[in-house]
Amino acid sequence: MKSFVVAAMFVLGLSPLAGHGTIERSATAVAADEEIRQLLHAWDEAYRTRDVQGLGRILAEDFTLTDASGSLLNRAQYLMSVVKSPDFSRIRSFASEDVTIQVAGDVAMVTGRSPVKGRSPGKGQAFAGNYRFTDRWEKQQGEWKAVATHATRITTP
Repeated sequence: MKSFVVAAMFVLGLSPLAGHGTIERSATAVAADEEIRQLLHAWDEAYRTRDVQGLGRILAEDFTLTDASGSLLNRAQYLMSVVKSPDFSRIRSFASEDVTIQVAGDVAMVTGRSPVKGRSPGKGQAFAGNYRFTDRWEKQQGEWKAVATHATRITTP
């Protein structure tokens, strides 16, 4: 039984002899974490200010968004919705909070919460909402790019 447990640990990558590689990966993961956090901040700001060029630098060519209503948007549709949608609100506050990043090589999964505040078009009534998001990021040609996002509206912060 003991040999089975040891064999299972090796298969799962839990070898106590793997420490040296783990240190190197951890440094890489820490650097990736910081870079992705900076990109998330840039994404928040570009979205808030409707900076399509800024968003375009962050999103992969094959980016997809599943929004809170369940609609699936490709990169071009998402970028167009940021500036052209007649119901796009004047965003006053948009941020990524409670962010968790898990890096595995050239792929990262990011989860977090985005509180949004703004005014609707037309009569300008104030609104606020909270969203949970999950992003998939990939390192492409040496740069981290957002590949997919899923957002869900939540009722509590």
